[in-house]
Amino acid sequence: KEATVENVEVGATVTAYQIVKGDYNQDGLKGYIKTSDSLNIAQVTAPTSDEVTAIATGIINGSISNLPSELMTGAADTDEDGYTTYTADLKAGYWIVLVTGTDIIEVYNPMLVGVYYSVSGSDNTMTSKPVDANDNWTLVTSNAYAKSTKPTIDKTIVDGDESTAIGDRVNFQISTAIPSYSDQYNEVKVVISDTLSEGLTLDHNSIEIMIGDTEYIAGDALLASDNGFVLTLPSKDALGNSGKTVVITYSATLNENAAINFDPNTNTAELEYSNNPSNVNDTEKVNDKT
Repeated sequence: KEATVENVEVGATVTAYQIVKGDYNQDGLKGYIKTSDSLNIAQVTAPTSDEVTAIATGIINGSISNLPSELMTGAADTDEDGYTTYTADLKAGYWIVLVTGTDIIEVYNPMLVGVYYSVSGSDNTMTSKPVDANDNWTLVTSNAYAKSTKPTIDKTIVDGDESTAIGDRVNFQISTAIPSYSDQYNEVKVVISDTLSEGLTLDHNSIEIMIGDTEYIAGDALLASDNGFVLTLPSKDALGNSGKTVVITYSATLNENAAINFDPNTNTAELEYSNNPSNVNDTEKVNDKT
């Protein structure tokens, strides 16, 4: 049966790994069994989110191997939005779908595709609902993310006047989010950096960081200079706050090197983040200027 995963970036590698398969005899389908005795699935017809992410982690790190797998094929990007649908002919059972690639931007978490008989094993009619990479899916336990995260970053001037004089303070805000990492990520790199123009001097003591609703005390994770800062979140903090918003506010003083009139004083914020669970150094970057 053709199974479908929607809204995945063009050029990604999309692979389906079978974890549950049909068990047949001469009369047809008897039920379902694991594809490997090494898989930890308590109820084969109802795998939990914890079980799925644990198996996905094992596939990524190589501790689980020799599972039946199929490479899914991407359709043509007819609307040229950079996303497409991936399909493969899959046998009855459950398949974990993993999205990988060195040039993809988004963070994709494991997806579960079910292929099942509509009536019985004897009529050979199977069905499978499409899975959307942008949606959450819920299994027996807690929510698990089938969805992808497309990280963004936004830098704005807060309460800024149209006219600012040398010696005045300018207030900035950076808004971003930690990608929604699943349990298949054991270590990640999340770095937020900010670079000011020569005409602005950073007030180190003004930097405030909020992750979700909690103030984050960065300590040695924050390195600041007169012209900007770099916040390198420890992996445990990034994973422990997966999916949460990050808001950084600070002030800078306009100095004698500032461009005036119609010349811009350009300031850039950047987010660098891991997007490959098997290699923490595979990262992508997004930025914004004000």
